[in-house]
Amino acid sequence: MEVLERLREQSIEEAFKGLIQTGLIGGQHTVLPESTWYALLKDYLTYYSREFSDSAGLEALLAESLAIMSVKPHEDAWKRLEEFLLGAIDDLSACRRDSLDTRSLVLT
Repeated sequence: MEVLERLREQSIEEAFKGLIQTGLIGGQHTVLPESTWYALLKDYLTYYSREFSDSAGLEALLAESLAIMSVKPHEDAWKRLEEFLLGAIDDLSACRRDSLDTRSLVLT
């Protein structure tokens, strides 16, 4: 995957430079259809930057999760992703597992 190779060596902004094309569609300036997946992946990787001022560590975790998701066969990817997410849940959720009172959690 070209994006993963770029992310190993470049910042997110640099990695997606030239991959996301914008233009007019129906009179609206927007991401062009051939760039939709690149724009979606960039949005996924920069999700935390909109909420947290220091998001570099979180962006690195998201880039690592993207690399895991690209593993084939997909059954192996899901198993590895589950282990990764459980290991990084404190950072990704901004909530410490050891501070949760699981008796008060209601799952629906």
